[in-house]
Amino acid sequence: MPHVAQAVGRITDRAQLANHVERLAQSNRDLENFAAVVAHDLSAPVRRIGSYLQLLQRETGELPPKARGYAQTIASQVNHLSELLKDTLAYAHVTASTDTRQAVDLNELVSETVGPMASELREIGATIEIGDLPVVEVEASLIRQVVQNLVDNAIKYRDLDRSLRVVVDAEFHEYFVDEHRSWWKIRCSDNGIGIDPERADEVFKMFSRPEILDERPGIGVGLAFVKRVIERHRGAVGVEPGLDGGTCICFLLPGITAPDVV
Repeated sequence: MPHVAQAVGRITDRAQLANHVERLAQSNRDLENFAAVVAHDLSAPVRRIGSYLQLLQRETGELPPKARGYAQTIASQVNHLSELLKDTLAYAHVTASTDTRQAVDLNELVSETVGPMASELREIGATIEIGDLPVVEVEASLIRQVVQNLVDNAIKYRDLDRSLRVVVDAEFHEYFVDEHRSWWKIRCSDNGIGIDPERADEVFKMFSRPEILDERPGIGVGLAFVKRVIERHRGAVGVEPGLDGGTCICFLLPGITAPDVV
């Protein structure tokens, strides 16, 4: 009978654990939905503030220098808040969105993502090199935003004393999550201003920006979004040394293909 009691106790413990996990998951979903609703509902009044500021400037004509400075500050803060709300909404929608994974050729996805940025890259003298990338099982729209964020960050945080160089490549890994399957380590390396290795984890936190980045544009959501997307794919993300003292953001994605020899 003691064995029966122990078995019943284990079953009860597992049931309680499963119930706790489900309640925690529901709590997370509720928080994500709340964040999405708040960000969405705040976007409208922020847009109206910007619109009325433009109307006010049009009605009053040329403002005195001090008043013009105030108006520019208001416009700048409205734009900043609008970007913050947009990024918060995108961040909240990552988990709430429907999982639509499919086989995606990363060579095509990366090329299609950076293509529209060609003129901006030429203007700043930047080059992007795309290595031999794998076919992975991912949500294409989310991974496209990951690539967009990483290239945008490379542009924002480039070293102004040299031409920006970005390299996107991959290497095969075998990685255990729940089952043994092929995984690929994707790397986006640049020769920018770099990140202090001791503070590298900070860049993946919402609204957290290391001091070295304080003078550059951005609100500290981009890499938090990247981390959230990669973890949704059951992967992991991290920072490694990049090109010539720059930064390399690397992450794991589940692969469809694997090299013949590992």
